[in-house]
Amino acid sequence: MAVGIHPPLLRAAAGKRLVVFDYDGTLAELDVDWEGMRRALRRQALDAGFDSPFQPLWQEMARLRDERGIEAVRALFSAVRPYEQRGVERQRPRLEIVEYVRRTQRASDTDRPALAVFSANLHATVVAGVLALGLKPFCVVVGADDVEHWKPEAAGLQLAMRLAGVNPSETLFLGDSPGDGDAARAAGTHFLPV
Repeated sequence: MAVGIHPPLLRAAAGKRLVVFDYDGTLAELDVDWEGMRRALRRQALDAGFDSPFQPLWQEMARLRDERGIEAVRALFSAVRPYEQRGVERQRPRLEIVEYVRRTQRASDTDRPALAVFSANLHATVVAGVLALGLKPFCVVVGADDVEHWKPEAAGLQLAMRLAGVNPSETLFLGDSPGDGDAARAAGTHFLPV
């Protein structure tokens, strides 16, 4: 059975130079044990004198950053990594989105958009997940460990555009959460909820 492309994506991407995807929930559904991850984060953070349930995850990471600095957050990424890696092993692709990526990557047209990912997942998780989906590497990947301010802030999306050499009016961002939409608005890009 042939897989179609998400029709609103075809319309929204027309004429764009860069199409940026959120990862989890947009390109694929990661099967992450979020509660187990939060418990591991809490144990590791308690050892460093910071008590948090890490719910919501990135708001609490921002609180840790603001209280203890970005290096305290980076130290916790080692607790996130194995949970995300297991999530990639069990991920479920969003077929209508993945098919758009496949066709775009195969196109020989020099006017096709560049493809990027801006995600709250770790950089290595996104790279491994993209390859596990059978896709070619994206031109730009910005993960949570590449920036100090996470969604709904626009820092990661702005970094992706800067690395791709495009401006906001030339960019489409696809995401599945209100934070994705907020980041797109803050960056001045077009946004497509999926």
